[in-house]
Amino acid sequence: RVFAATQKGNGTTEILRSLDHGDAWSTILTVSTRCVPSFAVAAAPDSLLLSCGARLLRTFDAGLTWDEPPSPFPDNFRLASGPGGNLFAYNLTRVSLSTTGGNSWSDRGPAPPSCPGLLALDVEPNHSNVLVAGTGLLGSSGFQCGGTFLSTDGGQSWTASDLSGVYVTDVAFEPG
Repeated sequence: RVFAATQKGNGTTEILRSLDHGDAWSTILTVSTRCVPSFAVAAAPDSLLLSCGARLLRTFDAGLTWDEPPSPFPDNFRLASGPGGNLFAYNLTRVSLSTTGGNSWSDRGPAPPSCPGLLALDVEPNHSNVLVAGTGLLGSSGFQCGGTFLSTDGGQSWTASDLSGVYVTDVAFEPG
């Protein structure tokens, strides 16, 4: 299965699913607000979480039905999947962890303090406590800070890499 989202001119967001590797698509959910969605695969088969602005949506049947568990943040956030069913939610300034499939969340700590503009997060496929973050912060005079950071304690502390002074919008661990 492949999932995607699109923003519509009427102010809604459509969640789409393909059952044939992206050849054909069908709308499986229409969200009443416009957002830039983020998906995370949960541990249970056919389970998927979706952040849409400040809303958290979840399906246990590959998108046929959806529920809305409590959101970890009152504002826009994104999601990242980790091994063992761990799910991370993050916004510009904080990181949260769910070990319960999105039923509850615990605060893991702030974004990297030297650049509290967390834009991207990925979890090392074999170690749920190892995170890489991409940051960037723009101010009224333009670029303020950015770069990549590593956490080995699940987002409680961060170490800057030598990639700094750039606006990083996505990061990923190479499988294996």
